[in-house]
Amino acid sequence: MNDKLSAIKEIVEKLLSIMEFEAEVFIAEEDEGLVVNINCLEGGLLIGQGGESLSGLSHLIKLIAAKKLKDEFVSFSVDVNDYRRQRAEILKEFVAEKANRAALDNKNYALAPMTSYERRIVHMALQNRKDIICESEGEGAGRHIVIKPA
Repeated sequence: MNDKLSAIKEIVEKLLSIMEFEAEVFIAEEDEGLVVNINCLEGGLLIGQGGESLSGLSHLIKLIAAKKLKDEFVSFSVDVNDYRRQRAEILKEFVAEKANRAALDNKNYALAPMTSYERRIVHMALQNRKDIICESEGEGAGRHIVIKPA
């Protein structure tokens, strides 16, 4: 496994070098699995508006890693300056509040469209609640979550 992690780290460092970003790359085992953390002064450029650039960068890194590692699949996520981790914490707090409101008001709450990664965070955060139902609705970029009383 260490060889795979070293290969992934090397891929990220080389890609960032080609893009002319100075950054430190760390791979850590976290609750959600392996996370490639990129620490960079110009992190905002790598993250982009609403994390769009980060999603693209993550996709690119995973494609390169899949090609280099061939049949040795390794599941990991990519984060820049803890953006995704912080966003996940904010999202969890927000949806907990919305779930409480849905249960108390006996009313449905539709959330703004989210990426599949963000929708997964919401579903995981609310999965043990018995007083609400959490469902994804819509298609493509308009896919969103609706929190309903049980």
